[in-house]
Amino acid sequence: MDHAVFYANIRRSIFGGSLSQSAVDNINAVLAFWDQAHAANPRNQLAYVLATVRAEVGLKMAPVRETFANSDAQARARLAHKPYAQSVPPHGHAYYGRGYVQLTWHRNYERQEEKLGVPLVAEPDLALRAEVAIRVLVGGMMAGDFNGHGHGLPHYVNATHQDFVNARRTVNVLDRAHEIAVYATRFLDALERADAAMETEGQTLEDDQSPMLPSPEHLAAQYELIERDRH
Repeated sequence: MDHAVFYANIRRSIFGGSLSQSAVDNINAVLAFWDQAHAANPRNQLAYVLATVRAEVGLKMAPVRETFANSDAQARARLAHKPYAQSVPPHGHAYYGRGYVQLTWHRNYERQEEKLGVPLVAEPDLALRAEVAIRVLVGGMMAGDFNGHGHGLPHYVNATHQDFVNARRTVNVLDRAHEIAVYATRFLDALERADAAMETEGQTLEDDQSPMLPSPEHLAAQYELIERDRH
């Protein structure tokens, strides 16, 4: 993959014309992990994983506490009304969302601890470390850990089928599903352009001269209005 072509495309189509160093570093980490663990998988799956990160943690693409809180105390205060954010014995931690995919609930921290061999129950802030957050993100989505029926990403997105809307069910039912589908479509386009560039000498970064595209949020809102009018 030609990384220069990939980043030129997503800078315009997904990040409003500007990419922070944090975004580049975190995307590089996800790409490296994917190449190590799932290099043979279709590109549309990687596109959806990246789209999920963009939606869950924002422009910096870095692991965060839920509500983008700066501290555990601030997160607890902001989420005091949420049942999953209450203190749980014996450690007294609150298991609100952390990481790239916003891991929530004590039982989900236990499950990821068992899978990864990382003491997430005793030290939930470990889910904020990129090397742990990536494993929760990719492993959890691919295996269907966050889906009520155990359906992982390959159930919705694979070499012969691509449902970027219902793929949201691998994380959080259909919350922001259309917005994330737009992100995924644009990430996939960038990945495919970057792959093609490796086979074409003298590839130019055409997207640097292309007009700014409407934001995924705007397109998602329009799509939902159209769907509403149909019913």
